[in-house]
Amino acid sequence: SLPLVVGGGLRTGADVRAALAAGADAFVVGTALERAGAGAPALLHELGAARRAYEAATEAPVAPLPAAPALPR
Repeated sequence: SLPLVVGGGLRTGADVRAALAAGADAFVVGTALERAGAGAPALLHELGAARRAYEAATEAPVAPLPAAPALPR
């Protein structure tokens, strides 16, 4: 089965918890980190804490995605 990866619009820990509760297997952030500037480390901490809280509350680990296969040359 394919993992459901959610991205876009995830700007807070609450956004991450909502995505995981809705069935996401993983989440990605990009623009939110760029826009956070010097606050990026704090945002990463908040998002990671939300992931860990979700895992603890549901006993459902959010597994890292497997590495993508290498592209042929």
